[in-house]
Amino acid sequence: ITGAELRHGASDGLTLGTFSGMSSPYGIAFDGVNMWISGNWVVKLRASDGFNLGRFTPPSFSMGIAFDGANIWAADVNAASVSKM
Repeated sequence: ITGAELRHGASDGLTLGTFSGMSSPYGIAFDGVNMWISGNWVVKLRASDGFNLGRFTPPSFSMGIAFDGANIWAADVNAASVSKM
């Protein structure tokens, strides 16, 4: 689904909500409180209700994203770099 992120019930797979945040989402990471979605920018959504907490611009196009316990890392395919957020 373009332009939306889905959250499913862990036990039954039911859709609990649809949250817009970006077009072309490529990766998602959880930091213990928030969901981070990578793509043409990085979007931070509050996991409890999907509220958009911010949009951050990587150098070019972020395809992968990870949380190391303290920081969000976004891999930028076009810039051949990794950004620490």
